[in-house]
Amino acid sequence: MIIGAGGLVLALGGFALLLLVLLELRHRLRPRSPLRLEPGDWQLRREDGQLQVQLQIKLVNSHARQEVMIPQIWATPTVLSSQAVDDVDLRVHVRQQQPHGKTRADGYWQVPIVKAHQPMAACVELELHGQDLRKLQALWLEIGWLAYGPFGHLQQRHGLVVPLAKPAVEPQPVWQQGQGYQVLPLSTHLLSWLDDPLQVLKRYALPHVRPGDVVAIAETPLAVMQG
Repeated sequence: MIIGAGGLVLALGGFALLLLVLLELRHRLRPRSPLRLEPGDWQLRREDGQLQVQLQIKLVNSHARQEVMIPQIWATPTVLSSQAVDDVDLRVHVRQQQPHGKTRADGYWQVPIVKAHQPMAACVELELHGQDLRKLQALWLEIGWLAYGPFGHLQQRHGLVVPLAKPAVEPQPVWQQGQGYQVLPLSTHLLSWLDDPLQVLKRYALPHVRPGDVVAIAETPLAVMQG
């Protein structure tokens, strides 16, 4: 049997289309967990030689009918700084928050069953000890959990930045001259999912804004603050 060039191209095109369909089906039919992470309120307390961070989180079951168990949850922090951090001692605890504010003092993890459209609350507590903690800029916090349900066992994770320091607002900033306009670049802290865009603009831009000014923010930091 002889196949012409046109028939060969048609056969290859059909094979490529079939391959794309199979890849799409594999992506859509693969097991997935309906849990998603939502950060809540957080607090930063600074004392002599010590930093304490408390972060409220929720694992929300977005499925309409499915129930999911969470046998395990953990947090892995990484210190971000412009200097060496070998002298920084870091401890992390993840505490489950039961309904009505009840928690176990021994830290034992009671495996919860998260019903459809319901959240499971937890608190991530971090303690940092060191001689000079002012050099620390932020924490990269990766939160992972094990989900169990009709999809089997699945590990999930989500990361976010926890700011530990914020630059002071310049009392007399230096404007840069353009062609018919002036530009004032503003430095902020390392922005994260925990930041509110409006509050960031109020802190860093509001002291310098004058009538007729245009305040611009790039798409990337805005997307980061939106999670």
